[in-house]
Amino acid sequence: MEIYRLSEILGKFHDISVLKHHIVEKNYFETDEIFKYEILNMLKNEEIKLEKKLLPIAFWIFAEKPYDFVNRLEKYWYLNECKFSKYY
Repeated sequence: MEIYRLSEILGKFHDISVLKHHIVEKNYFETDEIFKYEILNMLKNEEIKLEKKLLPIAFWIFAEKPYDFVNRLEKYWYLNECKFSKYY
């Protein structure tokens, strides 16, 4: 479940990044610098909020060493195969 939450938050980060790119690089709002600044500031604040949600989840998910993580997944895979092998 936490991986899905992490995925959603990272997706929002990506959306903000793309939007900021279009605002800055594509020169949207070139005639209204104040409005452009306000939007970029609002997006930065949203990134900060997302980061506060993201970091605890990421630390929890990636707390395991890679070797231990792979071993755990292999055990899940094996248990899943055993569970369904009786039906085949």
